[in-house]
Amino acid sequence: MQMRSFAVAAFLVLGLAGCALPLLSRPSIPPEQQAFFAGLRGLCGQSFMGSAVEAPPGDTVYPGRRMVMHVRECTDERVIIPVEVGNDRSRTWVISRESTGLRLTHVHRHPDGSEDTNSRYGGATLTRGETWRQNFPADTFSIRMVPGRATQTWTLELRPGHSFDYSLHRVSNDLRYRFRFDLARPSP
Repeated sequence: MQMRSFAVAAFLVLGLAGCALPLLSRPSIPPEQQAFFAGLRGLCGQSFMGSAVEAPPGDTVYPGRRMVMHVRECTDERVIIPVEVGNDRSRTWVISRESTGLRLTHVHRHPDGSEDTNSRYGGATLTRGETWRQNFPADTFSIRMVPGRATQTWTLELRPGHSFDYSLHRVSNDLRYRFRFDLARPSP
């Protein structure tokens, strides 16, 4: 009887420890990044209208086009944001938690769903950032893909109830883009 009680107790302890392992093994990121990521997750299931508020002179892809971001597939490790630019639905931003911080990845697909060769680029945070703003300098993969990205940083700014900004700045040639999405009015 004692042996059976010991076995049941051991089984319960090991079972509970096994349940706790995912929580213990979760990457610990700075509180500013945790708050930023939680803010993104808080938008899950919603869509927001936006526009290009800054683009290089002569750009014909973004200015004047309707933009919509859809905050989808939110987990404890990742937030997936498909983005529409006019009728083009090829772009997706993926913000992931890693052991050292947050990562921004751009995924591009063709209309048939196949992945574009210009895909999976982005960067990871190198500093704590702010609860409302995170910077993602281009990573090695992105620089190998496009050498000009060596001086490039993407920035995400989240002002709950107000706006979400995505921006890109490439210092080497002062290339700048900024897209702003209105968080005050979710879209259907």
